[in-house]
Amino acid sequence: MNLLDDLLSWFETNEDDRRFPTLRADPLPWDVSPVPQSVVAIGDLQGDVEALAAILLERGIIDSQGQWRGQTAHVVLLGDLVGGHEDSRLLLDFVIRLQSEAKAAGGDVHALLGNHDILFAQAEDSKLLKIERKLFEKYLVRGAEEQSFEELFRGESLYAKWFRSRNCILKIGSSLFVHAGVNEWLLENSPSEINTTARAWIRYWQGIDEKPPKKTRWVV
Repeated sequence: MNLLDDLLSWFETNEDDRRFPTLRADPLPWDVSPVPQSVVAIGDLQGDVEALAAILLERGIIDSQGQWRGQTAHVVLLGDLVGGHEDSRLLLDFVIRLQSEAKAAGGDVHALLGNHDILFAQAEDSKLLKIERKLFEKYLVRGAEEQSFEELFRGESLYAKWFRSRNCILKIGSSLFVHAGVNEWLLENSPSEINTTARAWIRYWQGIDEKPPKKTRWVV
């Protein structure tokens, strides 16, 4: 067994005694199986769609028109897809489309949650560039009840549904992918529980579910 497998075997803990409480895991998968032959992992893009396209093109994942050509490859985006670049909306739309194309070809695009993504899920714009916000509000978002930034990530909008389908932590083979690393909480909580808790808070911020227990807010 490797170190990661050892860690993942330590989760048989009394939930009431946990220093880092979380919610019970939902069934959304976080452990990729079978292990793909090709994995491309990319760090914080923060809205830079041109950088993402350049990396994927160089790796043969997309063609010059931006279409998926990676076949069964998996791309892991390590959080903070947004926040700090005027093209954040273009990047989100690009990733959502590529995810669909990849799955149709037998591959996948995993867009993990980072702290800037969590701020967007809360419709918190304190770290948002004015020009970045403008692009979100200028063009209609499918499913959004209103075109204000605050409503674009709520309810049944395109972005809202996509945000609550995302994980914080992903395992592929013997590698664990996460935005900003792990801490001692990993000894008490499985990645699935962390993912579940983050999505529960996102659903609450989106106005579609009840507020999770306050003691679990440390996750977000």
